[in-house]
Amino acid sequence: MTAAKQIEYAIARQLIRRDATQNLSAQAPACSQHAHGASPARQLWADRLIAVLAATAGLAVVGSFAEELLWLVVAVATVITLK
Repeated sequence: MTAAKQIEYAIARQLIRRDATQNLSAQAPACSQHAHGASPARQLWADRLIAVLAATAGLAVVGSFAEELLWLVVAVATVITLK
């Protein structure tokens, strides 16, 4: 078995173990349901923050290519016009 395959199996085992642990904790009393003591409101804000940061990074990447994409459109329009 290759090293990559071993790593893949190890990750799969960890995910299955984590899923089983979460299923058990879902049946536990309400006070112990939160991961690492985080409240649902705090978890919601963390998820929102991650989504906003991801969207910002995506817009920054697209924005950095905007000028090049504009020049590409001008070049294609020029080639089409000259045909």
